[in-house]
Amino acid sequence: MTMLLVNGRAYEIDGILFDKDGTLLDFLGLWGAWADCLYERLRAGLAALGIEWRMNEWTELLGTFHAADGPMIGYDRKGPFAMGSIDDVTAILAGKAYRCGLPWNEALELVRSCRIQAAAELDRMRPARALPGLHRFLEQCAQRGLPLAVVTADDTKEARKHLHWLGIDHHFADIIGNDRVSRGKPDPEMARLACASLGIEPSRTALIGDTAGDMQMGKAAGVRLTIGIGAPGGLPGADEVVSDYDALAFPPHGEA
Repeated sequence: MTMLLVNGRAYEIDGILFDKDGTLLDFLGLWGAWADCLYERLRAGLAALGIEWRMNEWTELLGTFHAADGPMIGYDRKGPFAMGSIDDVTAILAGKAYRCGLPWNEALELVRSCRIQAAAELDRMRPARALPGLHRFLEQCAQRGLPLAVVTADDTKEARKHLHWLGIDHHFADIIGNDRVSRGKPDPEMARLACASLGIEPSRTALIGDTAGDMQMGKAAGVRLTIGIGAPGGLPGADEVVSDYDALAFPPHGEA
């Protein structure tokens, strides 16, 4: 048993589950770069087919916000870009390409090709940035032998790679991506699988995430505590809301 202090309140837990994007790493830094590349590849691909590109018609489907000259500057935390899987995003964009006149098979092929190109550009850039206070908090968890796992809508291989870029992958006993479950967030399967992997009960587990989908998953799985991070104005389903990891702490050794 470990005592976790959140906003000064104490909770007894045996482990922690973390969402990845927006929770461990800065969402906009990583996925903003990916989205900018993806949209540009889509624009070029459609132009080659004689299809006019109207950017707002595409960005509003995913819930991404952009500067006048194009770069992504924000996103809707309730939208598919924030909460959906890569397959969700692919299906939404392919649906739009289909409505622009492409046969469904060609629409899927175009979006998948653009997605692969965007991922390759991300590998070159490595734009991952840890949230403030994260490294300190993970070290404190390690000092207490607290088991940790990641539960993410991203694919497992990609998630592990992003955590490796940050130098934090070794902190997690398991990384569970959307490809390892039959039903992704907000279904509780991912959280339950992570708890089973760590050998802990959901009722003794904290979950940290940045979207309502994370909180819904945690509640459905029966976790002890749901913590919403970086969510101004609160987060539906969160027992506690913090701006960053500086609001999370442990009692000094010998006091818990």
